[in-house]
Amino acid sequence: MPVRALFEQQRAQLGNWGRAYLLLALTEVGAANDDPQVRALFDDLAGATIPSANGNHWEDSADKRGSFLTTTATTALTTLALARIRPDHALVAQTVRWLIVSRGANGWLSSIDRAMGVLALGSYAVSTGELAGDYSYAVQLDAKDVLSGLVKPNTAPTTAEKSVPLSAFKPGTTSILAFTRDYQKPGRLYYTLDLRYLTPAKGIDALNRGFAVSHQYTLLDNPTKPIATAKLGDTVRVTVTVMVQSDHPYVVVEDPLPAGLEPVDARLKNVDPALKAQLDNELAQAAQKQFGGQSYFAPWYRWYYSPWHQVDLRDDRAVLSATSLSKGIYEYVYYARATAPGDFFVAPAHAAETYFPEVFGRSDSSRFVVTP
Repeated sequence: MPVRALFEQQRAQLGNWGRAYLLLALTEVGAANDDPQVRALFDDLAGATIPSANGNHWEDSADKRGSFLTTTATTALTTLALARIRPDHALVAQTVRWLIVSRGANGWLSSIDRAMGVLALGSYAVSTGELAGDYSYAVQLDAKDVLSGLVKPNTAPTTAEKSVPLSAFKPGTTSILAFTRDYQKPGRLYYTLDLRYLTPAKGIDALNRGFAVSHQYTLLDNPTKPIATAKLGDTVRVTVTVMVQSDHPYVVVEDPLPAGLEPVDARLKNVDPALKAQLDNELAQAAQKQFGGQSYFAPWYRWYYSPWHQVDLRDDRAVLSATSLSKGIYEYVYYARATAPGDFFVAPAHAAETYFPEVFGRSDSSRFVVTP
């Protein structure tokens, strides 16, 4: 059988989209869910899962990526294959969540994304029977009602939300948050539980929850030697580095400056042209280092690719915004001038997804001294 021969001969060369297509082909020719080849491909896909706080997804390397297949299309194909074989598998629900999240305000990016996404979500909804949901539900915190409601078939989706202040929880004790529903009736209940908190920045350590972030201060005449002190009037180079292991949409990076430093906005006409030229050159060099030196770069047009579609230099920080960051290491360089003497606190740099701030990262905190 050609499908089984393809498994034997090409399995090691297949990307995730190819594994998903082959898995679907095996089911079409009548392979059972416990078939050894079906189990092997299923395990291959499960092992390639990229989990995050906003769900599971799949990506392919450049040499295995299908033509016109984005990460969204690859994830949709994988979801379709997994849902047809084991719709109750723990991976599927979180993958469906990622697909919903990836559909931004303007929808999915391409017609292929839309087609694959609709096919995957439609197949999943049919297999779970959630379109015929008919049950009651309730949410309780320490036996006190927080939310309740009814879900009925053939009606608009039922949604509800509730914010509970942290003061409702007693420090040092265990609180029980219970989700209950009528399990004798059909349908599925989905919920998301978020915790928002503030952490004192003083003496904090770096943390990676999807982003690895760091910032480094150097003097203009010695870019390789990190500094923690500068003289009044010095121009300091600030290098912000962001490393991601998978694709992230709508990213914002904030790099607070110590109170003794102020950013230099090279777009202003009162900036020394030589300093502006030096900064432009460093930004171009940082862009060239992206993706192993394979980034888009056209020096004859004084143009280079930058993922940061907006850069705001404010009085006390730099804010970088990107519509999307793919897997890789990104550097951004800007200058700051020492304007006030003293020993100042340096707050952590912070990166996060705009719509899912639980996917984030921060650097550690430190001190910076400006001498007279």
